[in-house]
Amino acid sequence: VETDGLSDLRYRRVARELLAYGKVNPKGDVSGFLLNLEEDGKNLVAELLLEEERIMDPDRMFRDCLGKMQATRVLREIQQVDEEIRQRSLLAKENPAGASGLKELLKRKQRLVLEQKKWMGRSSAGDSAAEA
Repeated sequence: VETDGLSDLRYRRVARELLAYGKVNPKGDVSGFLLNLEEDGKNLVAELLLEEERIMDPDRMFRDCLGKMQATRVLREIQQVDEEIRQRSLLAKENPAGASGLKELLKRKQRLVLEQKKWMGRSSAGDSAAEA
């Protein structure tokens, strides 16, 4: 399990500590883990636990996580398409006849941006957007 997929450095740190604690204490309890955390880690875990809506609505928590994962996937695809567009644009400057596919890449990027907006709207707007 890798923690590099977490964008927030605080989450990475807590995740690494949780994984390390789990290796040493496979049957460990939450209180034992929290006792070993530094103060900022304890504060972060407390923040997450106090997000009452997520605890009270596991379906919403799942939808939020899925939305964030999809938005991240789409962002990576957009970055890849941007790189392809950049490379083909450079080729077009050198040899205009050899830069085919640029129009298709621009259309693909446009579709991805629309998909990104959809997923970002769902993860930030909560239940109302998820039901749409």
